[in-house]
Amino acid sequence: VIAVAFHPINPDVVYIATQTAGVLASEDGGKTWSDRNQGLPAPWPSGACTCQDTRDILVDENDSDIMYLATAKQGLFRSSDAGMSWQLRAPQLEGESLRCLTQRQGALYACVEGKGIWRSDDGGSSFMPLTQGNADLSNVTGIELDEATNDLYATTDAGLFRSTDGATFHAPEGLCLPARNLSEPVVVESQGERLLVFATESRGALAFPLSP
Repeated sequence: VIAVAFHPINPDVVYIATQTAGVLASEDGGKTWSDRNQGLPAPWPSGACTCQDTRDILVDENDSDIMYLATAKQGLFRSSDAGMSWQLRAPQLEGESLRCLTQRQGALYACVEGKGIWRSDDGGSSFMPLTQGNADLSNVTGIELDEATNDLYATTDAGLFRSTDGATFHAPEGLCLPARNLSEPVVVESQGERLLVFATESRGALAFPLSP
């Protein structure tokens, strides 16, 4: 299992993106699962296997029937029927490996392996690159929205970057990280404090407080 997405209203509905079996869905809180791979290509060569290698799955913030799927080497897919079927989107990303997805104020963001962060303003039909030419942002491993501020945080093998406008990314001022090679940022709340938590290759998990 590479990624998990939850239905925004029904807690019994869960979707997972897997590296070997495509998309699975549960409608009973994880007791039983069924595949949701209609419209995806047949298993394709990816890494050490020939499989339906999916990397992230996202339920649209405004319509739970709309979903987005990031794949390895096959680009971006979109569903308009809650994952029952998928359609290939974004010709610019066809054949690319996508690692992560998020949304901010209606815009869709995709992390493209070796090519940084891309943004779509039309539901994934087309994308434009945001970070091309910035070597530190070419290998993005995760992206997360802080819903309290609408700031985006991206982790890379070069460190942590933030966007306050949804278009440009910079390293947060005054932040000295003890490790690079970061992955999977998550915003959590603990004892009334909001934290950004992420994993590192050599120092375990790190967390730092976010502004109110």
